[in-house]
Formats: sequence, C-alpha cells, structure tokens
Amino acid sequence: MKAETGITEGIYLVTPYGEYFQKGEIDAFVKSFRIGKEGQTFFLCSGKYVYGIIKLNIIKSITIKEFNTTKPKHKISSFLREIWWGLREPLYYHEFTTIKVFKSPRQYNNSTGVRSVIKNIELNKDVG
Repeated sequence: MKAETGITEGIYLVTPYGEYFQKGEIDAFVKSFRIGKEGQTFFLCSGKYVYGIIKLNIIKSITIKEFNTTKPKHKISSFLREIWWGLREPLYYHEFTTIKVFKSPRQYNNSTGVRSVIKNIELNKDVG
C-alpha cells in the first residue's frame, strides 16, 4: 500500500474506535501526548486492522473540561478517560479529516505490538 499512498505510519486506537471511524462516528481522538503534526497523513489502525487514511487538521492541548465538550467528536467516555489518564492535564486533542475509509478493514503487519504510532506499516489482504 505504501506505493499507492506513500503512507508508512499508522495511529493506533483501541477497539472499537476503528469501527466508529469506519461508520463515520468520530473525527477526532485524544492521547496523553501530541502525535504528528497538522497536515500529516496516517493510516488509522485498531485491533489487527487498518480502517482507512486520515489527515490531521488540529492538534491542541486540552483540559478535562475541554475533553468533555469535545466528546461527540472522539466518543471517549469520562470512565475510560479516568482509567487511561486519571486527572492528567493537559491531554492532546487531534482532529482529523477522513481521506479514505476502506470498505473492508485491511490486515497489516504489526510485529511491534500495540503502540500509539505504528511505523513501517505494510497492508495485507482485504478482510471479509
């Protein structure tokens, strides 16, 4: 897929956020640190699959109050925020544009385990 897109890195979101992306239900994610830069493109990965391609538009540090107001865009519950990050501030809000959603998720090589950014992605066959 690199030859087609030039993209070699993916952003990993825990399940079920890949499915939310595929259904058009999210256009942002939150992490405890900044990932990439505005204008950068990535594969969006979740579980064992790549769900599509995104382009980062807005990256900014946010408070817990801002986290709560942006929930419709990222769909992370307060319960999960507390488990993952406690009361940590700031968090980093990443808003993206969907470049492409794969009709069927694509398997990829993930020999490095779960990481927020996965490097050297090579896509395997279509699923389903």
